Amino acid sequence: MSKPTNSRYRRVHVKIWNDEKFLTFTDAGKLAFLFLLTHPHMTSMGGMRATIPGLAAELGWTEEAFREALGKAFHQAFPKGSVDGSNCVPEGMIRKDEKAGLIWFPNFATYNPPESPNVVLSWRIQSEMIPECDEKRLMIQRLSEHMKALGEAFSKAFTQAFPKALGEGSGKNTNAVQPHPSPNPEPEPEPEPEPEPEKNTVRFEELWAKYPNKAGRKEAERHFKATVKTDDDWANIQKALKNYLSSDRVEREFVQNGSTWFNNWADWIDFVEKPKTRGRVVGHAAPVKGKYDGFGK
Repeated sequence: MSKPTNSRYRRVHVKIWNDEKFLTFTDAGKLAFLFLLTHPHMTSMGGMRATIPGLAAELGWTEEAFREALGKAFHQAFPKGSVDGSNCVPEGMIRKDEKAGLIWFPNFATYNPPESPNVVLSWRIQSEMIPECDEKRLMIQRLSEHMKALGEAFSKAFTQAFPKALGEGSGKNTNAVQPHPSPNPEPEPEPEPEPEPEKNTVRFEELWAKYPNKAGRKEAERHFKATVKTDDDWANIQKALKNYLSSDRVEREFVQNGSTWFNNWADWIDFVEKPKTRGRVVGHAAPVKGKYDGFGK
């Protein structure tokens, strides 16, 4: 049995087997769809950098076979410049921009919503790994809608993570006649810089994604922020988690709750697994001559 190290999970709702579009796929199409949905490189934003030939090669398929399998699921990229505020409900179950190398699921956040606003803050870093293109901007607009539906805290975190994204493609008429500037215009005040996501929040999300037992997240994050304050602490907790995940007790699927481990992670910094001993039958030691052997002799 493989160790539950560096685990990331994706939710696949049982309703997928009642979805009219999904049921029109061939068996190969269903496999390819689930392959993309659970791909190791798929981010929690629902998009990833990938190419069709590369994905086909991972399955041992030809490029033609892969395209044929997902032909009904894919929707071609919008023509350049067509992304605007009035067109933010993408068609298709999967979207792609082959030139940029982006594949994403428009409804990913519906079935895999972020666990907390802190996860949304971490998307700012994740998005840097996704190529810039119209499809990426459409994906961010789509995620914005999902976060608004989740509530004020998620929407606020999204605005903090992507302060400029919502202003793009707003449908403003750039060809409108502009007023003449005054001869001596006053300099506009410089906008205040947007706060960066807290470093410890991003670091906690990175470790939490690797920890197999998700029980006690709130307490785990509190313990993390109370004990990980320097770069040395960060290096030590990474070492501790690596030691723990490779330990015999985790291999035997005895995994502490997240809140417990993050409270005692320092115990695992210098942990060394004791060598395993092979089981053997141990008999009684032979009695020493002249000594009472316990049996009246």
